[in-house]
Amino acid sequence: MAGKHTVRARSVCLYAGIVLLLIVVPSSSQAWEVSAGYQSDNHGQYFSYVNGRATVSTPTAGLPFEPIVQLFAFRQRFFSKEEGHLLEAHLNQVAPSVGITKKIADLEISASAGAALRETQEQTVEGEKETTKDLGYMVNAEASYWMDNDGFEGIVSYTNLQDFFFGRARWKHIASKTEEEHSIKLNPGLEMQALGNSDFQAIVVGGLLETEVGNLVLLLKGGYQYDTTFRSGEYGGIELYLPGPSPIPSQSRPLCTV
Repeated sequence: MAGKHTVRARSVCLYAGIVLLLIVVPSSSQAWEVSAGYQSDNHGQYFSYVNGRATVSTPTAGLPFEPIVQLFAFRQRFFSKEEGHLLEAHLNQVAPSVGITKKIADLEISASAGAALRETQEQTVEGEKETTKDLGYMVNAEASYWMDNDGFEGIVSYTNLQDFFFGRARWKHIASKTEEEHSIKLNPGLEMQALGNSDFQAIVVGGLLETEVGNLVLLLKGGYQYDTTFRSGEYGGIELYLPGPSPIPSQSRPLCTV
């Protein structure tokens, strides 16, 4: 019981802290952006997320990098098998973090770290539901690079909650672009993901089509995922990116943590 109260108290502190950051930081930041996404497979499993990030303006500090604050939250539905039963589970996580970002010509890199609060709801063989809450940490590194009409993106993240890792690489090509005031771009590309822990590993390979209309970015994706459990199959998803009033150029915008 004491452990539950401790996690709950820490959770309240995390939520209060990140709300304060989101109120105070945007007013003095150079840029902020919000992204969201949804991915599902042919087994009825899904992953949905929302991510908010602000780059803090420090004109008088003379730093060789820019500080950033970020809030990442996701919900995941997945299935497991036990004694011949297919059991449903939901995982919710909130991860506020702070970090730095640096742009060198067409290359942009960033790194962040922070707390991770996770709630897991699992169905048991007896038909009951068990809920557990854990508090850990999450670290994240990102990079993006554009060369003429081709862009390359990479992201790696790790959390000590179940020792889970995630990595993703993407290639995009500007295939079409209008010359209007609010230009429209069509960027087809490819992606590869690797994720898992000691219990399972997965490799995801697919194609994507990104559409940029002004500062609004919409991305559709789909492909095949190989899983070391019973969950291999097709997947599809959608992502949305929206910068604030002082946007970072779309060709060097930060990646979304997925």
